[in-house]
Amino acid sequence: ESCDAGQAHFIRAGLDDMNMLAKHAYDRILKYGETDELYVKYFGNASSATAAGFYAQLLYGNKPGVLFRCDNPDGNCNEVTAEGPWAGHHRGKNATEQTVICPPTYTRRKQLSTLCWDGVAIGSEPPSRLLATDFMHRLIHVPSITYDHIHHAADSLGGVLELAAHNDPTTVANQNTYLFYSLDAYAYDVVWPGKSCMLENTPNEDADGHDSHSAPASATASSAAAATATSTHDHDHDHAAEQTATATTSAAESCHTHGDGEVSRRPIALIFHAALT
Repeated sequence: ESCDAGQAHFIRAGLDDMNMLAKHAYDRILKYGETDELYVKYFGNASSATAAGFYAQLLYGNKPGVLFRCDNPDGNCNEVTAEGPWAGHHRGKNATEQTVICPPTYTRRKQLSTLCWDGVAIGSEPPSRLLATDFMHRLIHVPSITYDHIHHAADSLGGVLELAAHNDPTTVANQNTYLFYSLDAYAYDVVWPGKSCMLENTPNEDADGHDSHSAPASATASSAAAATATSTHDHDHDHAAEQTATATTSAAESCHTHGDGEVSRRPIALIFHAALT
């Protein structure tokens, strides 16, 4: 298989983190419903059934053929732009159920256990800086998981909150709404109970088409530790299905298969287990 033992261990840990984050978000929505202050902050008056349904699909939906791979079948891991090398990409037309994990993922993505404690306020950097939300983002682009219902309406935290404040119908179809909500809920309930580490000043960086992915100089986090820490900026290209893969569809000949052909409704980490060993 394309992933060696070390890569497989790293990816499984990230999927475990993603499952834990998604499960917490799902459980919180079911427990507190649509009147919960945190829910309204991110989803406005949108149906909680729709919001919870995304996390449920991610956790429990069938995922036959969905695969993370560690080779470079389309050559896109070699791409370098002014913002840095690609950390991974959805294979698009070459293999719609497959996602390639490129080398920068292993050095740039942080474990969920570092949330808040690393001094970086939620919203001061792209949510994909954490491995759990990076994998959540990557799976959103897989057609059999979200059925092309989740898109990019707002990327910055300010843009996400503005959608909810105006009860914009795209709120429950916006990728980063789900990522930021899951992080804030987990931070508030688990990491720093009753506090979280959310960025206090959240300008809508999507409004003029510029999302700087960094905290304004005057911004402060909701805790002293996050407010005083210096954040590092991770300028990764998280390319997905909208991009055209650079290799031809003949790359599909190197695709991996599941020998037992099993279709399961188990959590996603187990779905990937056979493909990564």
